Amino acid sequence: MDEKTYGLDLNEEITPLKAREAMIACFVQAHSEVMQDFKEYHKFESEEEFEKMEQVNVGTIVRTIFKDAGADFDHPTKQDLLNAMKKLADYAVNFRSPEIVKKHAAEMQLILDKLN
Repeated sequence: MDEKTYGLDLNEEITPLKAREAMIACFVQAHSEVMQDFKEYHKFESEEEFEKMEQVNVGTIVRTIFKDAGADFDHPTKQDLLNAMKKLADYAVNFRSPEIVKKHAAEMQLILDKLN
């Protein structure tokens, strides 16, 4: 069965870096509605410009969350990822419903459970 979650094939080996990239993709997806609201109030030259801004915004948030969690963004361990995921969920609940945050956290947990 070909099962993908945030771009990762769960039947293949998952590395901490792949899991981190999936975490970013998860957060982009979960945070996209907030960003769309932001888009309504600011003018962008193109959709590409908006997408670049969104990636920078999300990347900054995720890096900050990793730092706040005492986690290494560049060389994460499974524990770093677990700590960052908890902090991201705590952050996200300020913008999203608890149900959506729980859904995304559960999907990320499937990925993190694949790490050694």
